[in-house]
Amino acid sequence: MQKMPFLLTVILLFAASCNLENPAIADETNSLANQTVPLNAVTSLICGSETDCLSQTCVSAARCPLQYALSNKEVFDFVTTYSECEGCDTPTFSPDKGIGKCVEYSIVDEAPVWTVALWVSENCKFRHSDPTQSRIVVKVNQKTLAIDHLDPAAAYIKDPLFCRVGPDCRGLSGSGVPLIGCSNFLHAPLNWAGYYPYSDDMCACVENQCKQK
Repeated sequence: MQKMPFLLTVILLFAASCNLENPAIADETNSLANQTVPLNAVTSLICGSETDCLSQTCVSAARCPLQYALSNKEVFDFVTTYSECEGCDTPTFSPDKGIGKCVEYSIVDEAPVWTVALWVSENCKFRHSDPTQSRIVVKVNQKTLAIDHLDPAAAYIKDPLFCRVGPDCRGLSGSGVPLIGCSNFLHAPLNWAGYYPYSDDMCACVENQCKQK
């Protein structure tokens, strides 16, 4: 049997060890590439009952950064959840301003990417912080039309309890309401009870989940 060259063996072992040490990174990359929401569902979320509303938000049908940002399943589900929730003091946004009653967005052309930011409006009564706490930033490649970067990572958006380190977690409470649990930094400001900043006395990150002590 022919022996494998020593250098090739070292390279293959190194590549394998990298994959084993970074499964979360690999999974996250695959998530961005493969979890695509149907275009008709994205259009319906943006436009609501309006027809031909995309002309208000897009340069053209083929170059619509908001559509590409919302094609990610985690982003789509987050925006769907909060776009029509109770407690917002605004009428339904026009498609060029926001989505539903509660989600606002901005689009910045920073070639070679579009930067799409989506956040829960300050007009929502259940907010207890500024919009940066619930802001999702999606960078869309203008050439490939793929999502190059998602912040925070998809796992934080998908799971309100997901964490990597202790400061990712918040205690849910406020205004005389006793502590009712924990959540990560993205979802905690959207909880009706409000939230406290990170405290070692309240919540901990245990096996990638925010848990009450």
